[in-house]
Amino acid sequence: YKPEEGGTPEEPGNDKEYTLGQYTYAFEDLWPNFGDYDMNDIVLVTKVTLKATANYVTQATLKCKLAAIGASKRISAGVQLDELTAGDISSIQYDTSNNFTENMFKTNANGTEQGQTLAVIPLFDHAHAFAGYNGTPIVGTYKDAEFNPKEFTVTIHFKENSVEESKLALNKLNFTRSMEKQPTCSTHPPLAEWLHPPIPHSGQRVISAGS
Repeated sequence: YKPEEGGTPEEPGNDKEYTLGQYTYAFEDLWPNFGDYDMNDIVLVTKVTLKATANYVTQATLKCKLAAIGASKRISAGVQLDELTAGDISSIQYDTSNNFTENMFKTNANGTEQGQTLAVIPLFDHAHAFAGYNGTPIVGTYKDAEFNPKEFTVTIHFKENSVEESKLALNKLNFTRSMEKQPTCSTHPPLAEWLHPPIPHSGQRVISAGS
């Protein structure tokens, strides 16, 4: 083989994009009470994709599917980034327009929740309304019952050279839920405790990985 032309090879770029995988998170709404402990009050399927430049994350994309709502009360959800503060976030974008109908989340200018030590990203403040239901019916938990999962994407933009890749590992994305007027992320343990827990701690469990 003889190349037609010589030339200088291009330097490899510093940009990369990769996924942390797809996981299903299941929540019990009555925690810290055990309640019925059915772990279906919110079932959220999430795939996280990161974009990075020179070992700093520039963007995180959460492709989500609200797969079931087993709660009979208003329930909201968010994700805490356990090694970041609100100051690390530049902005948050949503591809859906009805995530927030109850004015439950008080947010900073960059979209993070106010009054939190760490960066908290609101996902939605009324699961039933977000999925298109009036009231708070139980949906998606019965076999053969009609339910169309609500799909949505949340894109988080980070300030330049502020978020090292190691700070956005899977066990540092802490998904949580709140009932009625409770703060979204007041007290709960890191998600790492939930990967292989002997007993529940915050009403959340990772129940599957992959599709």
